[in-house]
Amino acid sequence: MSRRDYPWWGDVKRLIEQYPELKEAMRDQLPVAATAQYGPLTPQGGTGRALESLAVKRLSRRETAEIEAVDAAIRETARKPTGEARLAIIDLVYWRKSHRLYGAALEVGYSEIQAKRYSAEFIRLVAFYLGKIPRAEVRSRR
Repeated sequence: MSRRDYPWWGDVKRLIEQYPELKEAMRDQLPVAATAQYGPLTPQGGTGRALESLAVKRLSRRETAEIEAVDAAIRETARKPTGEARLAIIDLVYWRKSHRLYGAALEVGYSEIQAKRYSAEFIRLVAFYLGKIPRAEVRSRR
């Protein structure tokens, strides 16, 4: 599996790494009151420009689709018999960034080769949900 085979590999990997921040940004998109306030004073604790701040916080369709793709990959991975261990590896390596694959594998109790397989399959699964590869290419190549 070389970069030549999957030119999108690095982009999907970066997306997975950025997932916690994107998910947090999505959570921050709470509904803002868009009613005009007629009066000389600005509302307490705000800028008085609720509509503008709502427009600035809104995620693009692409970002929303990326979050949904990672969410779908997480749900599918969690349903697998080894899903908990797989997600623990992904968490340690990509989201907490506290381990490399070797260390995450030791932490979870798997070999480095198996951790690499799980990581690669998760990346391909996200790519599938983004529409970059067909379902048949998600399973690991052996």
